[in-house]
This record gives sequence, C-alpha cells and structure tokens, in this order.
Amino acid sequence: MAGQTLTERVATLNDSVVKLTERVDLLRTSVGTMENLSRERDQVVNAIDKRLAILEVDSGRQGSRIDEISSRRWDLWKLVVAALLGAALTLAVGLLGKSLDRPAGEQATPGRR
Repeated sequence: MAGQTLTERVATLNDSVVKLTERVDLLRTSVGTMENLSRERDQVVNAIDKRLAILEVDSGRQGSRIDEISSRRWDLWKLVVAALLGAALTLAVGLLGKSLDRPAGEQATPGRR
C-alpha cells in the first residue's frame, strides 16, 4: 500500500469489504443451515424418544400378557385334571356301589343287573 494512490487504496479496501461481506453472508447461510439441521435433528430425536417410550410400554404389556397366558394355560390344565379325577372317582364309586348292592354270595354275571 505504500506506492498506491488514495484512489487505489480505496478500491483495494472496497474489494476487501466486498470479499468480507461475501464471507459473512456465506457464514450466515451456513449458520442458518446448521440451525435448521439442528432443529430437524431435535425433532427426529424427540420422535425416536416417543417411539422408544411406546415400545417400552408395549413390551411391558406383552410381558404381562405372556405371564397371563401361561397362568391361564395352567388353569386350563387344572380343570382338565380335575375333570379326569372327578370322572375316575365317579366310576370308582359307581362300581363300588354296584358291588355293595349285590348279596354277599352272588357273583356278578354279565348282562344281569
């Protein structure tokens, strides 16, 4: 700048200001883009958090359903076993009652009641 005239210095400074203005505009655009991306990222993170919370609740419900199903299955087996025992006891009591109804010396004959 030592050998330049005042007009050349002003032109050089004007070019520098134009370049700096372009860089500042580029930085503003970049910052705006980064802010938009940050907002979008926050929205995505919030949506994922909500989905994870829903999945956690659903997995808890599924776990309780599985426990319910296994306990219901056991309840069903208890009913089946109770019915079989009831049928066996009814049959045994019926046979015992028939044998007690016969006179002491009489043997059971087929077809006779």
